[in-house]
Amino acid sequence: RVAEWRWGGTDIAGNFGSSITGQKSFNIDTLPPIGNVIINGGADYATSTLVTLTFDAVDFIGNGRTSPSTMLLSFDEGSSWQEFPYSVKLQLNIPLEGGYPVPGEQGIYQDIWVKFKDSSGNISEIAQSGIIVNTRGAPKAAVLFRKK
Repeated sequence: RVAEWRWGGTDIAGNFGSSITGQKSFNIDTLPPIGNVIINGGADYATSTLVTLTFDAVDFIGNGRTSPSTMLLSFDEGSSWQEFPYSVKLQLNIPLEGGYPVPGEQGIYQDIWVKFKDSSGNISEIAQSGIIVNTRGAPKAAVLFRKK
């Protein structure tokens, strides 16, 4: 898009003075960012609620690309969102309250939902990833001695 403007002045007697005109090109950003999230490098299991989230997101503006300005995270299927400045990696403790026990596993399955937001306020579709967090600790090992 191109905006044109004209600026001039009128004196006290009503005389219009010389004017200045100009043009400015600008892009209107209507496209939301796109991206995804990976937990602990794509691992199926975590031994702690402290995980590393890796984000890969891009925002297209005009003929260029940039990163989103913020990201919104949810641990409860999108009922509530926490906003963070966009970064490629984020380490945080994930809550287990929104997760559910996995039958036959020693842990809780927790999903993480993320949306990316650009500086124009456009918000991406939801990206999601999940992980099983071990909540019972490592299995106990036993040493057996046999008499000869």
